[in-house]
Amino acid sequence: MCCIPFEFALHEAQTLKLYNFEWFAAYHPAFRFAPEVIAFWLLSVAALTLIARERALAEFYERGLLSSALYFAITTVRFIPWASFAILLAVKPWSGLATCGRPRGS
Repeated sequence: MCCIPFEFALHEAQTLKLYNFEWFAAYHPAFRFAPEVIAFWLLSVAALTLIARERALAEFYERGLLSSALYFAITTVRFIPWASFAILLAVKPWSGLATCGRPRGS
């Protein structure tokens, strides 16, 4: 009787892998059409399009932040809010497009 919690702890990873939905991938059928996942995919496409359009060669920090945020959010759905914020931070230096002018007097 005293060994049951210990036996569960030995098999906890397999149990949580099957029943803990926050560790599923973002492309898993359970989350494929969730609004936050769709918004994440649109944000990712917009960020990558902006980078490609501006031909921006970011610093190592921004490239690392963007690539790790995309990787973590695609592989695990629980990181989508953090990754969306990180993508916005990584893209911010490139968001000042050449067609946008700064207001005068500032």
